[in-house]
Amino acid sequence: MVEERNSDDINSENDTIEQIVVLNNLMEELMRDASALSKDLMDGIGAVGGAAAIMLTVVIIEIVFLLVNLWRGTLFIAASLLVMIPLLIFGIRMLLKFFELRRKYARIYEINKELEK
Repeated sequence: MVEERNSDDINSENDTIEQIVVLNNLMEELMRDASALSKDLMDGIGAVGGAAAIMLTVVIIEIVFLLVNLWRGTLFIAASLLVMIPLLIFGIRMLLKFFELRRKYARIYEINKELEK
């Protein structure tokens, strides 16, 4: 007996084939631009680390500024904390993200370094 295929099975197969073609095209493009892509990825990871360092440096400067100007009163302290706390939170989050990305893409960094030689 010949099995009958319903239209749902055919549509599902067509969708799967379409997804495979799209993914194949994506992989071909990634392979063509692998060197540039890996360099951009490393530059982006470095930028995340740089932004985290800048934020945390501003927090340190703000703490020193706050300690020197404590005599100005509670409104000044509140305003300083209003600036400092979000910078501290996002600076720490970005620093953690930097370490995560650096660890995740360490192998790409090593390959990129060897290609530059």
